[in-house]
Amino acid sequence: MTRFERGVQLYEGENYEGALVEFTTAYELSKNYKLLYNIAICQTALKDYVVATETFQRYLADGGAEIPEARKADVNERLAKLALNVAHVTVTTDAPPGTTLMIDDQPVATTPLPESIAVKIGRRQFSIVVNGRRAAQTVSIASGNENAPIHLTVAETVPPPVEAPQQSAPPQAASPSFPYLWWGMTGALGVASAVVGTFAVGKRNDFEERQATFGVSRKSLEDAQSSAQTLGVVTDVLLVATVAAAGVSTWFTIDYVKKKKRSTGLVVTPFGVGYTRSF
Repeated sequence: MTRFERGVQLYEGENYEGALVEFTTAYELSKNYKLLYNIAICQTALKDYVVATETFQRYLADGGAEIPEARKADVNERLAKLALNVAHVTVTTDAPPGTTLMIDDQPVATTPLPESIAVKIGRRQFSIVVNGRRAAQTVSIASGNENAPIHLTVAETVPPPVEAPQQSAPPQAASPSFPYLWWGMTGALGVASAVVGTFAVGKRNDFEERQATFGVSRKSLEDAQSSAQTLGVVTDVLLVATVAAAGVSTWFTIDYVKKKKRSTGLVVTPFGVGYTRSF
């Protein structure tokens, strides 16, 4: 079965869209103008009146004198009926050349537009597409033989070109701060260790004096010994805390010096004033 025969079968089964595909394919393969008649018949059945009109007109132009008079009369009669369903509009726009005019979301023409454009009678949607974006749109009622004017303005709807953002300088890193707090804590712990240690030594000496004194009660000796031991333990704990704080302070100080890239100057520490330089 040929494409043409398949198209006839589909048309008789009222599958007009399928028949249109088969007739169109057959025409593209053969370029036989006679198939344009069948294509236009299908387009009419699908109510695509504007395109059907154009196809019938192509059929008459391509066939010319080869078309029998009876067939010409038939086509002219069909064109007259189609004309009752077709209106004409004049579309103007300020869109740049090469812009696409869409009617009912179908591309129809590109700017500059023809003076008159055939459309199907009824409520039609007209839009202009600029750079792939719908830039202007309107809805109008097309009726009769009126050549209704339609204007689509895109100047106010097309966004201005977006300039590339200027690169700003990267934010400068915050200047590192010297670990004064840690060194202050280290100093305080050191002072506390010295004070408590002094009291611990005093209590230890008091215990030894009582131990060497004749007639001192046992309870008095135990109290003196307990006080000396307690202060000794507290002193040891404070010394350990002082050493730990000094270690943390030293680590933060080294990190501070490393972060001071290519900088020189005086550094004030709890132990004095020093000159530093780092690279």
